[in-house]
Amino acid sequence: MFIVKVSRKADKISQTLDEKTQERVLHLFTILENSPVPTSSFDVTKLTNSKNGYRVRIGDIRILYFVFWKENAIEVTKIERKKDRTYK
Repeated sequence: MFIVKVSRKADKISQTLDEKTQERVLHLFTILENSPVPTSSFDVTKLTNSKNGYRVRIGDIRILYFVFWKENAIEVTKIERKKDRTYK
């Protein structure tokens, strides 16, 4: 089982999302506790040039997170609407 840590900035942004999207994001966090790369449930892609970085797409929202396999931890670093600068 993995521990999901959400950065302060990502948490603040998640609270501004509409209720339906918030529920989907919370559902993702619940699934991440058991499966750090849930490709069967969500659109998950490994980030280029990153050893442990992944991106999840939920509608027009992008969630960036890193998996720390040895510590059994996941750190959600960014939640943003899709824009040209999302992955920078």
